[in-house]
Amino acid sequence: GVAHVGLDGRCIRVNEKLCELMGYSREELINLTIANLTHPDDLEQSFREGARLLAGAIDTFSVEKRYVRKDGTFFWASLTVSVIRTAQRAPLHFVSIIEDISDRKSNEAALTHLNATLEHRVFERTLALRESEERVRQTAEASGVALLEWNRSTDGGYWSDRAFTSLGLKPGEVEPTFNLWTAFAHPDDLPRMLNMFDHAWKTRSRFKGEYRVIWRDGSIHVHECQGEFIYNSKGNCTGGRGIWVDITDRKKDEAARNERELQLRRALIRDVHHRIKNHQQGVAGLLHAIIKKRPDVRDAIAPAVAQMHALSIVHGLRGGNNESVALPELIVAIVDLTKSLAEGAVEINCDVQSQSDACVIDDESVQLALVINELLVNAVKHSTPSAGTPRVSVSLTGSIEEIRLEIVNTGTLPADIAQRSAGQRGSGGLGIIRALLPPNGAALDLTANNGEVRATLSLRKPIITAVSRTTNTGATTH
Repeated sequence: GVAHVGLDGRCIRVNEKLCELMGYSREELINLTIANLTHPDDLEQSFREGARLLAGAIDTFSVEKRYVRKDGTFFWASLTVSVIRTAQRAPLHFVSIIEDISDRKSNEAALTHLNATLEHRVFERTLALRESEERVRQTAEASGVALLEWNRSTDGGYWSDRAFTSLGLKPGEVEPTFNLWTAFAHPDDLPRMLNMFDHAWKTRSRFKGEYRVIWRDGSIHVHECQGEFIYNSKGNCTGGRGIWVDITDRKKDEAARNERELQLRRALIRDVHHRIKNHQQGVAGLLHAIIKKRPDVRDAIAPAVAQMHALSIVHGLRGGNNESVALPELIVAIVDLTKSLAEGAVEINCDVQSQSDACVIDDESVQLALVINELLVNAVKHSTPSAGTPRVSVSLTGSIEEIRLEIVNTGTLPADIAQRSAGQRGSGGLGIIRALLPPNGAALDLTANNGEVRATLSLRKPIITAVSRTTNTGATTH
């Protein structure tokens, strides 16, 4: 279940699943506080962690605690809590995700009790031990725990009914042997398990591990086992005994909980990028307004406006639902921005459709956006008319192994291009581009021929990855 909880501990919004878990209607839950719903023995921990969350010491916390239903009964749940804050980092309310883990708690309690019983009884050799072991087997069967005993001389032994059914077999369907178990063990896990058994055998220690088994129908299940080998008075191993439990459902629950926590973190990150984008667009808008009022400062301020817009584009793309930034989407957005700033003084054509699955890794997206922006702004700034309006073209070629972004403008290279290319011109133009260019996976080449200047930006792994996705802006603009 999911609940939005106010800073005073009162439920603000709840979903239907939480109402089912608690046994209350939605209207009833809204009038209750967390203190009303929490087992008295677990209140202190909840308040302590909540205080740390509000203080900013942690971003989220997860605990296992007991909740009290409307009928007075309680149940165990896994609680994950985060806090929603304003742009000024002031807390607004909590977001709580509550998962019922009563079954797992019951199984763990039964398994703990069973292990303690086995630990205490395993070396006794009396009739009382056999009677006790029989009771343990019955308890284990009822708790979903498989019991086994192995005889080294025959490779056979005893398997409980649960041992057979946890491998997809009928009880007693085949002779229980160690070789039978190895036949079901996942081939990727078997070497590790055999090494574990060998270590326990040589050191006379207990073994414990997780592994996968493959049923005859091809389905994969996860088991947890533990046990020990048995030795005679001469120190020779005569066999072993142990237990295993099918923990497939528990693993799925853990994976689902981890995925929910990951999605919550991604949602918070997207919100941060969205806020940064809005702030940068606001600053760019103010600078643009200054240019409108003061045309004489256009040349000084226009590059800053373009850079702020380029940064806001990246944060806008990173604030979407995708984890990576699509290269065509990034280029099209920067081209559209440059067109608006050029105000029709330069004709800009863009075709990046051929590389629609190319994405930029998150760590390099900001630097690469600034590099592309600088290259395009320089091409627009230095383009000269050959026949009519100056022209700039942008295209992507190559393969995902090496993508080439080409920006071509009418004009010629400056006479001191060699110095600029080598980064000897301080922070201007090419000096900025060279400083921003990622050291691995990126290279820039400038050439001039027949009245055209061609800037070729070559991109390779690790900067570029291939991800199948659909861009929001389209892949081609003219």
